[in-house]
Amino acid sequence: MSTGPPVLSPYQLVMRFPARLRAVLGRMGAWAGFSPAQPLLMFPPRLGFTLRTAFGCLLALGLAYPLEMGSPGWAPLICWAVSLTGGGESLSKARWCIMGTLLGVVAGIAITAFLPQAPWLFLPVLALWTGMCLFFGSFASNFRTYGWGLAGFTTVIVAMNAIPDGNTVFWLGMSRGTNIILGVMCSRFSCIVFTGDPAAGAWEKLRQNLEQSFGNVCRILGAALEDQADTRRTAETEITRILAADAQIEFLAIELRGKAHAGPHAHATLAALASALARIFGAPLHYPLVRHYEELVESGGRIPPGVMLFHRVREMLQRLPENLFTEPGLQAGAAERAEARGGDSETLSPSGETPLILGELSELRSQALALAGEVEVSAQAQAEAEEVLMLTVLANLLSDIEIAARQLRASLGYDTDFSLSPRKQDTFRFPHVRWRDPVLAMETGLKVSTAVMVTSLIYEVTAWPEGKIFVTFTSIICCLFGTSPTPTMGSFGFLAGMLAAAASAFVLDVILIPCVEVYEGMILCYLPMLLLPAFVQPGKRTGAWMGVALIAYGFMIFPMTVKGNHQVMNALEYFNRVQAMVLASMIAILIFRIVFPYSLRRAANRIRLSMLRELRHICRLPRSFRNGLTADKLPRSRFFKGSFLAHLPSERLWIARSLGRFSHLSIHTPKQETAAVQAYLFGLLSTMSLGLSIIRLQHLLAGQRLPGPLAHAVLALLKQLRRNPGDTVAAAKLAGQALVALDQEGSGSRKAQPALPDTLTPQDRALVAGCLLAIERVLLEDRSFLCQQQPPVAPVEAFPPRPVVAR
Repeated sequence: MSTGPPVLSPYQLVMRFPARLRAVLGRMGAWAGFSPAQPLLMFPPRLGFTLRTAFGCLLALGLAYPLEMGSPGWAPLICWAVSLTGGGESLSKARWCIMGTLLGVVAGIAITAFLPQAPWLFLPVLALWTGMCLFFGSFASNFRTYGWGLAGFTTVIVAMNAIPDGNTVFWLGMSRGTNIILGVMCSRFSCIVFTGDPAAGAWEKLRQNLEQSFGNVCRILGAALEDQADTRRTAETEITRILAADAQIEFLAIELRGKAHAGPHAHATLAALASALARIFGAPLHYPLVRHYEELVESGGRIPPGVMLFHRVREMLQRLPENLFTEPGLQAGAAERAEARGGDSETLSPSGETPLILGELSELRSQALALAGEVEVSAQAQAEAEEVLMLTVLANLLSDIEIAARQLRASLGYDTDFSLSPRKQDTFRFPHVRWRDPVLAMETGLKVSTAVMVTSLIYEVTAWPEGKIFVTFTSIICCLFGTSPTPTMGSFGFLAGMLAAAASAFVLDVILIPCVEVYEGMILCYLPMLLLPAFVQPGKRTGAWMGVALIAYGFMIFPMTVKGNHQVMNALEYFNRVQAMVLASMIAILIFRIVFPYSLRRAANRIRLSMLRELRHICRLPRSFRNGLTADKLPRSRFFKGSFLAHLPSERLWIARSLGRFSHLSIHTPKQETAAVQAYLFGLLSTMSLGLSIIRLQHLLAGQRLPGPLAHAVLALLKQLRRNPGDTVAAAKLAGQALVALDQEGSGSRKAQPALPDTLTPQDRALVAGCLLAIERVLLEDRSFLCQQQPPVAPVEAFPPRPVVAR
């Protein structure tokens, strides 16, 4: 396939010159004796993005003046706010910005119309509405949260500005809406002018993210097979990184314009990889004598089948990432892939190695289950029980890796039958479930309502002329950072950026702007001030709040310098306005520190209790087994839907909800408290593995694939877990009794029950044994997490020997 030279955008052409100049200056500095890492002149890496954003802001300001908008400074403010480095992120933020603004305008007009002459009722209703917006925003994700926050403070802006004359509230709302739309349109225009085709870069970024995640997971699993140190801690860190990458897929899908349903397949890929890593927390994967495989081969002795299997899996995991991506079509450029997807006759011939690799995954999984079915599990043979547990966990792990590999190919636009024909129809959907914390949402809503109410009370009592600005910017800061994982740190960064913007605004208001009379001169005044954030490099200690400060700098510079269409801000108005804004930021910081301060331990405990409640829910026994093992109808709930087998819990939904809890806790975990919350994170992953084993048993029961005594023993275990999952010792004893029933399954000392099989197939026997052993181990090792006690601060890294339970 022949392709022409790539078409470069003006932004890319401009940015090539600083890169070449930087290289030349670096060589000159090295020749003169300076370090090559510190050239004589350094172009900051964010200069291009800042220049693009400044262009959009100045364009919005230039259009707002001739359009005679009431508050022209809000248009460039919104343009600065919605401008992000990623095209998908910027478009998503702009979309929810418009929707939140429309909702806030309607609410502001309605509240002002219903309560025009009742200030002591008007202000509490305004505070209540703002709190409700943040309450619902806490349940949203990504920029949907921003949209709810924007609806809250837009209502405050419209309603507070209409206090002097309520009859103007409609025109104030229309002015606010047109300013937002103008700012968004200017931001999109600057993005289109200064960047190339976003789809090509999105395909490449998606491929790189998925390749990196797939390769990291294979390396971690290979380390787990070798029993390396800190494997579980590395797996927990990688799951956190996978969930962060999963949150960015939504924006990449926007840039891809929904082609080939890449987003759902990418979500499924990362979920399967996270599920494979979670298997590490349910059981050890180190098979004895695997490290001595080379010595066994050299000695010429007999190599046990289990050692051979684990060695093959370890070798396969080492070459799987490379072989999966050596196919020519996967390494092709973004334009070639797009043409291959869109054309009707273009096809690329796949290499034969990728299908063989995926076929080898299925073969190894079947071999692991076959070996586990051949091992006799008894109450006395602890070593055999360990072997069955490791083999079944290995089989489940290989199944997750195979699913991830196939979904990865589908996300890049290739059919699962390994042909590279264009994808015509793809109806695949992946449930993206996010865990919600209603207690945290209520605290956030009350916090923001308190801030608006306190500042409104100050304004009403003191009759401060700048009180409307005081209330407005307090609500803006609280709505922007109320749902943030670190609201105090975010509001502090906003205060720092506001102070920097106040210093630049002083130069503009007092010295520069009064000297110009045309818009072109105003551009020359604003442009150096807007480019200053590009030259600030956040350090390791200041990186947490410096990024927010740089955004707040451009966000606040326009409200401090732009007064109206035919008005120029003088020094007195500047000091009054800046004073109100700085006090609003200080009040917001004070509210975040005093009213319902965020407690990480309480939030982690709520997540733990929520997961235990859901664990009890998936242990709900089908009525058919509770009523004498008849074919009765199963109970309905959010996990039990559809026909007979569809009523059972879903592994995919359980994984999605468990990873949602893990993501919620890991996002809200500061670096200094990671060690204290590590036990909660490990406990969540272990409980996720426990739930997967329970769901497997539920499906075996529903399919009536278990003999009578074994089915009753499994039902007793599930009933105990549903009644009291905190009594882990009793549940572990019932799991041991189920293993005894499994050991006696072929003895013939029982009567066959109608509608149930007399014997188990070897594969089902291995699955049942692995599930029961995994349940028993998790119940005994994670007692502190499953009971009402607090889990330990320092998590245990290595697996202790399997406890012996009386059966």
